[in-house]
Formats: sequence, C-alpha cells, structure tokens
Amino acid sequence: MYSTATVIMNPFAAGRRGLPSISAIENELKCCIRSAELFRLRRGQDAARLAYDAVLNGSKLLIAVGGDGTANQVVNGLFEGKKNSGRDCLFGIIPVGTCCSLARELGIAPGLPSVRVLGEGMVRTIDLILLKWATPHGERRQRLAVTVANFGFPGAVVRSVGARSKKFGGFLAFGGWAAWQLIRYASRRMTVDVDGKQIARSRLLCTIVANSQWEGGGMHVAPEARPDDGLLDVLVVEDLPVLSRLRCFPKVYTGKHVSLPVVRSAKARSVAIRSREPLPFEYDGEWAECLACSIEVLPRALSVLAPKQSP
Repeated sequence: MYSTATVIMNPFAAGRRGLPSISAIENELKCCIRSAELFRLRRGQDAARLAYDAVLNGSKLLIAVGGDGTANQVVNGLFEGKKNSGRDCLFGIIPVGTCCSLARELGIAPGLPSVRVLGEGMVRTIDLILLKWATPHGERRQRLAVTVANFGFPGAVVRSVGARSKKFGGFLAFGGWAAWQLIRYASRRMTVDVDGKQIARSRLLCTIVANSQWEGGGMHVAPEARPDDGLLDVLVVEDLPVLSRLRCFPKVYTGKHVSLPVVRSAKARSVAIRSREPLPFEYDGEWAECLACSIEVLPRALSVLAPKQSP
C-alpha cells in the first residue's frame, strides 16, 4: 500500500469519450493508496510540470489517467524531477485515452480495472527513448518517448488527428486519417544512421524507431520490439506508389508489414535522422517537425507498475 501518490487526469482524453468519473477513480484508489492528490488538467495546462513538482515534493507514485500523450507528459516531468531531486518515483497508468499503447504493451487492461494493478501489480523497469532535434526554425528541442517515434508519413497522420476525430476511437481516428495521408503524403528524402552506420539515404515513406510493439489504434508496428532489452527497433520503409501504399497498409495491424520487400529493420542503441525538407514526426502521439533528430535508448530508466503476469 503506497503512502503518497499524485494522480494526473486528462479529462479531454479520447475526446472525453468513456472517461470514468473522478469519484469512481478515487474510490478505487482508496484500496491501494492511503493519500492521493488528484489533479484534473485544464486546457493548456502542462502535465509534465505537475509531475515534476510532485516528484520534488516527495510523491512516491505518479499515476497518469489518459492515453499515450498524457503518459508521455507525466513521464517527462517525472524524469526531470528525478534528475534534479535525486528522488526516485514509480509510474502507474490508468489507460482511458484514444491510444494506450504502453498499457497494452505491459498487459494493463483499459479503464477502472487497471487501478487494481496499482495495488496488486509488480514493478518493472523499462527503457525510454531520448529524442533531440532541430526544428526548421533552428530551435533545439529535447523530449522523452516511451513507446514509438515515427518520422515521415505517421507524423503527418498524427498532425491531422484532432479532438473530434478521437471521439470515434483510436482505430477509426488514426486509421481514417492514415488512409487519407497515404493518398496525399509526399515522401521525404531522409538519411538514416544506425549506431553510426548509414542504412538509408533515399526517399522514404517513414522511419520507425520503436521501444515497444504497439502504436496508435492497435498498429503492430514493431513485433520484435521489447521495452526492457536496452535496444531500439528501427524500421525503414521505402516509398511506394499510392495504390501499393493502400494495399500494403492494413498489414501493419497484424505485424506482417515487416516481411515486405520495401521494409528494412535493424536493432540499435542510437539513431540519427536527417532531412533537407521539414520532416513531420510523432512520439507517443505528440506531433513535431524537424530537419535533424538524434535518438538514443535510455536502458531501464523508468520504474512502472505492471500486472504480475505482464508479457
């Protein structure tokens, strides 16, 4: 039973669709936490800042209520708080968002049943992805990702998905916009280096850097990825004509896309991606744009609560 915990809830997750009530979550939390401080995010409020302050104030457990985007913000704040205070802190998830890829990776059921994991589960240490990029305007940015970072076509998809689309669920929201972007997306010329060795320098549909198997709306993007092996799974996808894109895309939901001739894969500790054109990319469902990005794995950097029978 945990003495102190901070719960950061995103009431806008999944376009407000299916979000359990605060009182229901509070009642479940009382079974495994003596004292929980609950924050309900307002529009424009930074969950990372709340998480950072909670770690500095001595919270032993940070719980993200939402989807992958909420989890990403809380993990970034937790990591910064841990780095600046020296205090370790556990991370818990109550998945209720459009996409809950990390929860799926760890075997955490969506909704209120996930609260029981906080009291009955085990602690797992998993890897994180560190992204450092230069924007088209020359600004330097840095961010952590937990699941997958996608460069190219998937970045354009996430840029298109809005709050209204999320009301229809991850499969329809991301699948629908993916079909639209498959038709209109213009591939970018990318240079991709893996552990210092160049593996691609051509027009690519996308480059996937994965810490886990799953991505938005149930896409099995990296079937061989493991979140605790100290390695990143890199998939480079060559450009395709529009009809071939549409024909091949459904394979990503079963993981069979990795056997296509246009897909190359590698394991890596570090990846560098460069483009002469602004390159859209996404990490844990958050969208950005870059000209160059360096990616590295941070082995076993995050302690997370997961079911005892976690895969």
